[in-house]
Amino acid sequence: IISKPLYWLLTQLHGILGNWGWAIVALVVLLKAAFYWLNAKAYASMAKMKAINPKIMEMRERLKDKPQEMQQEMMRIYKTEKVNPMGGCFPIVIQIPVFIALYWVLLSSVEMRHAPWIGWITDLSAPDPWYILPIVMTATSLFQTWLN
Repeated sequence: IISKPLYWLLTQLHGILGNWGWAIVALVVLLKAAFYWLNAKAYASMAKMKAINPKIMEMRERLKDKPQEMQQEMMRIYKTEKVNPMGGCFPIVIQIPVFIALYWVLLSSVEMRHAPWIGWITDLSAPDPWYILPIVMTATSLFQTWLN
């Protein structure tokens, strides 16, 4: 259901850009832009949860022998601080089917076999021979983690 529109969009981008590699990059950028508000909500919710974590830990330590009272107190804290404990996970869960569909589109697209992209990448269906892209991905992930 989701794969066909993604494939259509990918082929349209390829028609505009003339390169499958840049079409994939453009598609991912469009998807990330479309899901920006969901990610912003998730990160805002995670930041709120992080801010009230000391209260939660103190309350857990204080009420560790009274589980029912602990649950009630936790719900009260969430209500007074206006925090939804699922607010950080749910927006990200919504995106999972789209990115899984994108994975299957890329995996099953025969048009990308032997299609060049940039420099040393002469075949989009083959692994990076010098492992430059995995290193760049690791570095950007670490940078994103550091920003949080």
